[in-house]
Amino acid sequence: MGEIRVHTPKGETLSAELYEEEAPEPCRAFLALLPTRIRLFHARFAGEEVFTEEGPLLEVPLENASSRLEVGEMGAFAWSPRSPKGFKGGIIVVYGVASLIGCPNVFSRVVERDLGTLREVGLRLWKKSAEEFLFEKES
Repeated sequence: MGEIRVHTPKGETLSAELYEEEAPEPCRAFLALLPTRIRLFHARFAGEEVFTEEGPLLEVPLENASSRLEVGEMGAFAWSPRSPKGFKGGIIVVYGVASLIGCPNVFSRVVERDLGTLREVGLRLWKKSAEEFLFEKES
């Protein structure tokens, strides 16, 4: 199983396992973008999550799409004909309880040992609003 690393501006590193069997197209599309920097914001309208609507846009079919992500799961919102004009795509990372309005392609999950750090990052963003994260392939 492949992994990605997420580096925070505070020096934390989160490892995440890819759901290559459940969501092969979103995994391939996301890996093709790496390394990339993504500015994540806090969102509490659907639960304990951080997200971006600033892209990247993964033009892939719905695979493993769900509105109920587990703690640590990452999803990518895919474009559809119902997407708002100017939609650039989006990434979401759930650090607690969340029930989403949309159904992203769930393509990865932060490993168990890093879930505490993910929660700390999520709570920090709740207070701070946004930070830029570096996503890269496992080296």
